[in-house]
Amino acid sequence: MYLGLLLVLLPLALGYCIPCRSTALLHALNITVLRMVYLILFLMGISLAFVDDLVAHLGTIFGVSIVFLVCISAANLGALWLLDRGRKHLTGERGAAAASKWTVFFDSAWLCLTILTGVAVGQFLDPSWFSVDTLSEAALMLLLLLIGIQLRNSGMGLRQILLNRWGLTIASVVLVSSWAGGLVAAWALHMPLSQGLAFASGYGWYSLSGILISDQLGPVLGSAAFIN
Repeated sequence: MYLGLLLVLLPLALGYCIPCRSTALLHALNITVLRMVYLILFLMGISLAFVDDLVAHLGTIFGVSIVFLVCISAANLGALWLLDRGRKHLTGERGAAAASKWTVFFDSAWLCLTILTGVAVGQFLDPSWFSVDTLSEAALMLLLLLIGIQLRNSGMGLRQILLNRWGLTIASVVLVSSWAGGLVAAWALHMPLSQGLAFASGYGWYSLSGILISDQLGPVLGSAAFIN
């Protein structure tokens, strides 16, 4: 657990210590971060292909994923809807214009296609010589380092990032509602509640949750957490 926390915080902290004043370099950094996300998804797809008797476990993997998806998403959306209603009532503020639904759809489709490509490629690789877990962790640490550099050079100070009252409110609501949804899903699946909290805590962070849960609970549940 502590090693996983260090895996997240250390590269972020190191990246935040690196200044970059070149606009061209920052543009290249932004592109690299996007490509790193696709690389991690590709590697996680290969990891999914390496699960023993994958076809036999697909029912478990997708069943667990769907139950957690439904429970956590419902809890998140309900809590955020209540939060947003309360904010509009108090301040009269309107939310920012939503992105095009087609843009969001195609972005998600590309992410899913990247995962499927990794699964397909993984069928032709030998797990004994292709250390996908090591590569995934290295890619994740590099991604976090680059994100740290982005934060340092975003024009926002550390105080603005950490003491953003509205941002922290949203994060807290998502955190607590995710835990609630995870507990309901664990109860529905007859899983230990601690595992439900683990799934909920990694919800949305596919590049990290799949790796950590695979280490603690095995590749089948790790794959379910990744897909979730």
